[in-house]
Amino acid sequence: MFDLIQVSVICLQYNKPNQPGRLFLKGAFSDPGTPAQVVDEESTPGNERAIGCIVEQAGRVKSPSSGRQVVYYAVPIPVRAEDIAIYFGPRKPGGK
Repeated sequence: MFDLIQVSVICLQYNKPNQPGRLFLKGAFSDPGTPAQVVDEESTPGNERAIGCIVEQAGRVKSPSSGRQVVYYAVPIPVRAEDIAIYFGPRKPGGK
């Protein structure tokens, strides 16, 4: 999970300008060692370049030995590490 957040922050840094708001992404891990996948769930419009970078670069992140799992995470823009939120589970927070 940390690797997906790291990729996300790096992509935000290198794909400026970014629109203030947040990225809300879904990460999916499959069989151990296979590439992770990320999709945009409800991110602030205007950050498509950064999102495209994240989706592409997530393929370099390997799924952990714990296997299949889904995680949602929100990254505020501008980025503040203490405000990054992580939600584990098969559904979006709030049952959406």
